[in-house]
Amino acid sequence: MAETEKVGVQKTINPDVLGLWCFAFATFLGNVSSMGFWGETSMMIGTAVFLGGIGQIIAGWFCNQRNDLFGLVAFTCFGLFWVANGIESLFIGVGLLKSPALLESGWYLCLWSIFSFMLMMGSLKKTRVLTVTLLFVVLLLVFKMLGVWCSSSILIDLGSICGIVSAVLAMYIAFYNFITALVGKCWLPMR
Repeated sequence: MAETEKVGVQKTINPDVLGLWCFAFATFLGNVSSMGFWGETSMMIGTAVFLGGIGQIIAGWFCNQRNDLFGLVAFTCFGLFWVANGIESLFIGVGLLKSPALLESGWYLCLWSIFSFMLMMGSLKKTRVLTVTLLFVVLLLVFKMLGVWCSSSILIDLGSICGIVSAVLAMYIAFYNFITALVGKCWLPMR
């Protein structure tokens, strides 16, 4: 009888791996796109809605099942963020909506930066890598907010670079958690 089939033994799978990979994919590709390497393509909209959005919402739901408030709030809210951005891009692309004004976009980014700061503060008792990841998310949003309000492409690109760094850090955490779950420990450092 396998370990997980023993009576009374229930192994819980860590949904953070799914949520972090979905966050990382969407954030990495979205910020590379924002820097002008490619435009709003079907790949970007699909990644935003399905990986960044629905994938993270599923991870958030599983975090709820294990009573993980931090994971529930982080993955569900960022998942909804990506669904909203994907659908907005689609509707703007087909002409059903007009692009938001700079003031509106700035306030949208401001509210998300406050939310991300709350998550960063909530992560202080978790790993340092997670806290640093969320710090780069806050910087991503603040730089983009200031870039939009000041019409500065340099600040927007600086925000995109912070987004790419946060995505790479999220991949690192996901990889660490995945290997640890499968093998029992991981050779990578995690503090």
